[in-house]
Amino acid sequence: MLLENQIENIRHTGGSDQAKAYLALVEQLGICLKELRVLENANAVNEARLMLNKLLAAQECERKEIEEQMAEEARHFTASYQRLVDDFRESEVITKNAKQVIENAQAAIAKTQVLIQVNE
Repeated sequence: MLLENQIENIRHTGGSDQAKAYLALVEQLGICLKELRVLENANAVNEARLMLNKLLAAQECERKEIEEQMAEEARHFTASYQRLVDDFRESEVITKNAKQVIENAQAAIAKTQVLIQVNE
């Protein structure tokens, strides 16, 4: 703001050739400063874009790892569930066979008791 006021003062008063040269130099520096700010902003935006891309890539890697872990856990769960189902079915068969053995044994005992009574 101070430079802008001084520039206006030099313009209004006319000033010396040296002052006019300084004025031109100051104006050129102002233009360069504005361009530099634009470039800095563009650079900051570019850096932010690069950082965002890195973060997105890291997030994608993490998502893939989590999906792989979930798929592995699902396979493990499915295999465990299938083993439980198989074990349950096997235990049902064993229980059914055991009941059949018990019934056959009871029938044999009953026949034996009848034979004992007949022989007595």
